[in-house]
Amino acid sequence: MVIAPKPFERTVHFTLNGRPMSFATWSDTSALWAIRHMGRSRWPERGCEAGTCGTCESMVDGVPTRLCQVASTNLDGLTILAGGRGQTPEAERHQEKTGERSDDSHE
Repeated sequence: MVIAPKPFERTVHFTLNGRPMSFATWSDTSALWAIRHMGRSRWPERGCEAGTCGTCESMVDGVPTRLCQVASTNLDGLTILAGGRGQTPEAERHQEKTGERSDDSHE
């Protein structure tokens, strides 16, 4: 039996660290996963992916937001500052404490 891939639900257009991005995605996919994999970006960084560590916290239209907790289909029209410019002190403390860098330890 062949299982057909699930069709994309929506194409989103947004800005990440000043760079326009666009891709098709599903509503049950986190913004964090979609940006990193579908948008082929190493920012924002990955951490627990459960919303507790703050590693993926980025500024979304000026509001601190944990992207692992946002549906990727909600990215449309947003401006995101991720990585060093968008990280919160909590995320920086987590990385200092654990020594984890998601771009080389979680892939």
